[in-house]
Amino acid sequence: MKAPTTRRPSRSKRGTTDSKTLIFRASLARSLYRAFEIADTSSLYELAQAIVRSFDFDFDHAFGFYSKLKGDIDESRVRFELLIYMGEGESEARSVKRTRVVEAFPSVGTKTRLHFDCGDG
Repeated sequence: MKAPTTRRPSRSKRGTTDSKTLIFRASLARSLYRAFEIADTSSLYELAQAIVRSFDFDFDHAFGFYSKLKGDIDESRVRFELLIYMGEGESEARSVKRTRVVEAFPSVGTKTRLHFDCGDG
């Protein structure tokens, strides 16, 4: 997944620009991708939900975001996982529910790997 491609201010209900809208591009294959917008203040949980639903999958499995784009995700330097939030397992990963998109994607062009349905690989 490559994200974000652009940043633009989004207006809150009071007309201020407290957050920005980020445009993401998520792909399953080179020719199969979706582009969508999400607020930079959204959690990584909400980002995963948007990705999964954009491909018409049910959002009903464990998942994580990993900095290692190819190979063994356990070797990723940066990891965000759902199971950490649920209090399961021991890991150095951060929580997808507590981490905001803007923290995980600090600059335009940052890439990460979403591993969905971790139990089945």
